[in-house]
Amino acid sequence: MLNRIIVVLAFIVAFTGFASASGVVGQSVLYRYDSSHIYPAILTHDNGDGSWYLVCLDPDGNGTNFAMGPNSQWAYASIAVIAFEDDSGTGDNRWYPNPAIGLGATGPQGPTGAQGSTGATGATGATGPAGQGAFVTSTVTPTLAMNGSAVQLDATHDTEYTASISIGMTLSLSGGQAGHVDFVCDSSSTPTTIVATVGDSNTGTVVVGVSLTRTPIMELHYRAHAGDFCKITSTNDTGTPTYSIIRQVLQVLG
Repeated sequence: MLNRIIVVLAFIVAFTGFASASGVVGQSVLYRYDSSHIYPAILTHDNGDGSWYLVCLDPDGNGTNFAMGPNSQWAYASIAVIAFEDDSGTGDNRWYPNPAIGLGATGPQGPTGAQGSTGATGATGATGPAGQGAFVTSTVTPTLAMNGSAVQLDATHDTEYTASISIGMTLSLSGGQAGHVDFVCDSSSTPTTIVATVGDSNTGTVVVGVSLTRTPIMELHYRAHAGDFCKITSTNDTGTPTYSIIRQVLQVLG
């Protein structure tokens, strides 16, 4: 029986052009000495510089003769070499994973590492359906009148309606005054839905010969749906105040 002697043959190989070793100790690989001599081998040690120690096996009892250059090791059953990995299987004096051996069982999950860098941005999703925007496309002066008929603000666009309302109220010996103004708006041509209200009062008592008049200015504001009809109505709560639209503006949204 031949003595099984392990002889270390150190081959100096260049780093450039080869992947870093990714094996594990005990892994079955193939060692390619050259295109005519490829031997089964086992990884035995990671040298930490990308190279590995391999024990190469004579697969058929010296039949391959370990043709390893001038000092052929034909008589040995195994030899050890130092080589780098080349997964392409085309580099001389390189090892590569044995393609005839499948993947083993999945090992346990290792500990969670530190947060890595942010991955690439994913593809842009599909565009949603078009809807009413929030940009003002035009500004007009509407024609609403105090206690007048309902007006359709815009048939196809949402709108922002703003009105400055004054309520004149006098306080005298005969009593005070109070009232409020409603903004009524919905899809009907005769709307009934109150969507905004402003109001004030001037009540109490005064001495003979003194009267007190207050005319506060308040703001009505509402975003109306496309196609809505709107109107402004006043209601006397005490006495008979006077009501006026000081200013009104309509912003059409696109």
